[in-house]
Amino acid sequence: MKSISLHTRRMMRYMTLCIVVVGWLMSCKTPGDAPVVELSDTPIRMDIEGWNTIATNAPTRASIFDSEDDFLNDDPTAKGGGNLTLHAYFKDDGKTFIDGTRAWYFVPDGQTSGRWRFYDEPNFIEYYWPQTGKLDFLAYMPYKNSGRPKNMTLGNYDKATGLTINCDVHQPDNFEDTTGQETILAYTTNKGKEDGTVNFHFIHPFTAVKFKLKQAHRGLRINFFRFEHIYTTGTALLDGDTNSETTIRWTQTSDETTYCIPVEKTIPDDGINFGGDVGCYYLVMPQSLDKGTNATDDDVLLTINYTWDDGMDTDPTNDTKEFSTSLAQGSVKEWLSGQKYTYLLDLGDNKEEILFKVLVEPWIVTGEKNIIDIE
Repeated sequence: MKSISLHTRRMMRYMTLCIVVVGWLMSCKTPGDAPVVELSDTPIRMDIEGWNTIATNAPTRASIFDSEDDFLNDDPTAKGGGNLTLHAYFKDDGKTFIDGTRAWYFVPDGQTSGRWRFYDEPNFIEYYWPQTGKLDFLAYMPYKNSGRPKNMTLGNYDKATGLTINCDVHQPDNFEDTTGQETILAYTTNKGKEDGTVNFHFIHPFTAVKFKLKQAHRGLRINFFRFEHIYTTGTALLDGDTNSETTIRWTQTSDETTYCIPVEKTIPDDGINFGGDVGCYYLVMPQSLDKGTNATDDDVLLTINYTWDDGMDTDPTNDTKEFSTSLAQGSVKEWLSGQKYTYLLDLGDNKEEILFKVLVEPWIVTGEKNIIDIE
């Protein structure tokens, strides 16, 4: 498919999908051996109000959703957009009504834009509201059968408390994190036939971190960055509609570990320059950086391993150094979901410490609201 125009990307703030679903039986058996459900003749429609994102010129080789094109483009070489997965649950008994159907942003041949349609290959399909009862809905992207890695899985749905989700954050296997993949989600509750439309607002449940270089010695080679005392697996509860104010709070489900970012680049020969980015955005699980103890060793630490000949001796084994600092000592004490954090590093002196400043920006979109009819 072709990408939509840059003008459209800039103008769109909210994307509304009116999805009319065709071809579902007028009485159907829901998954999980649920009883036969009496369906109405009212089609389910969805309004998707964009997703918290921010346009950026920074390198983002990892598949992080940063623009409308990322969200819509279903090309295999794109960032995992163009298809989403939808689940729906009955609020009165907790049974599953829709168990992971696919919605596809379909662009006809010869066209530059398309529309979202529910799809069960090779057919477009239709869903109708149950005659009675309320539903809670979850949508997420990339689509579950896309073959792309997921850093989020679904847990149990409870009619009283909501839907549990689990994360297991991918660690980068190379400098540009070419296999990294973000999962975004939207959750809408307590909807029934009389509502007609399900309003979704997609959010980022994770945190994005990157590094910029303020200064460093010429010829210094950064071997790796490493976060220590970090959590990479956790669970969270969705108990209300997601919107631009939603913050996903994760509770760790395993012990502290390390998160290593291989760099292996020399300044400035390998494209790392003063004031420039070092790598791309890397996804981490939102969490406190301050472990609440007096010992900073228990905080989340940033460790930098680098090699540089300081001319102090002739033993090359002394040229590689490794220093750590507590991130909790900076202005940011917690990584929050839906936020981007840029650590500006100063490696330009011979002191055995890491100097940094952290910049924070939200993942939000600007522009105008557009309406796209889905059939």
